[in-house]
Amino acid sequence: MDEGMPYRDPSTWNATTKRFDENPVKNAHDKAALTAPNPPKFPGYDQSKDFLKYFDAEIYY
Repeated sequence: MDEGMPYRDPSTWNATTKRFDENPVKNAHDKAALTAPNPPKFPGYDQSKDFLKYFDAEIYY
């Protein structure tokens, strides 16, 4: 593992689905989802209010 792990290993490409198969042993992207999942939402935080607060009400062309 001196060279590290590839983000997506070419051997996991699936030509039928035109996507990479999930393989946490070969793909760093898939392994990260297992070892460090996304944190939960903050309690009491409403992201829609934050979006509306900073979203431009008018679009200037």
